[in-house]
Amino acid sequence: MPVIDNALIIIDMQRDFVPPRDFVPPRDFVPSCDFVPSRYLDRTRKGALEVPDTDGMVERIGAKLKLCRERGDRVIFTLDSHAPDEATIESRTLPRHCTDKYGRSCIYDTAGGTVIEKSTFAAPGLAEYLYDCKHAELAGVCTDVCVISNALMLRSLLPSLELTVDSACTAGTSLTRHAAALEVMRSCLINVI
Repeated sequence: MPVIDNALIIIDMQRDFVPPRDFVPPRDFVPSCDFVPSRYLDRTRKGALEVPDTDGMVERIGAKLKLCRERGDRVIFTLDSHAPDEATIESRTLPRHCTDKYGRSCIYDTAGGTVIEKSTFAAPGLAEYLYDCKHAELAGVCTDVCVISNALMLRSLLPSLELTVDSACTAGTSLTRHAAALEVMRSCLINVI
């Protein structure tokens, strides 16, 4: 099997996490292609756990996604998914989220990519899709929860995989936690740009 040079992992860019934006689409924007801003999907519904400071991030990740698709890179989406009656520490601690089709929906078109649904911070099966990759880049939310969990899991399971996290394509539950998570990833030999 040939080695894949690059993979883009888009973590939890879902309607329950990414707030609707005032998005003015470019003239050639087609909602079914590269990404679908949540504003086009339902302007009235607020996400259950909206992440602050995602301004511009949706468009930056959309541009990376488009480039990766053009190059033929592997694209993987992780999607948080919880049963409405789930009884985990997360479900007892955080507001209910990603429990219905709307909240679980990815804001990007996942066609042609691999979708991994998860009910934990990290996606346990993610490493299986990366064993033949040289480099993987992580983007999405939340830097201090699911992004760092997946990055550290991959660092442990695939020590030869070069990992990058683009700080401009991630957002945390706060700016302080975002910065702290990036620093922890740096200390674990994950390239933070």
